[in-house]
Amino acid sequence: MPADGRSALKERNILPLKADWTKKDPVIGAELKKYGRNGLPTYLVCVPGEGRCRLLPPMLTQEKLLAEFNQIP
Repeated sequence: MPADGRSALKERNILPLKADWTKKDPVIGAELKKYGRNGLPTYLVCVPGEGRCRLLPPMLTQEKLLAEFNQIP
């Protein structure tokens, strides 16, 4: 298991995406609503083949993130 999030991303070939909601983009707003959120931070892990992204806690630690990455098949 990698020691940090950046190494885990690279090792597992995970593409991080960042959404900028400063202009209240309706597409981002719809995604937030879909997951029961109305603001940021909102962390999702989207795995191909799964119908819905995994919602992570807003107080995300490196340990929680690595544990989530470790659950990806």
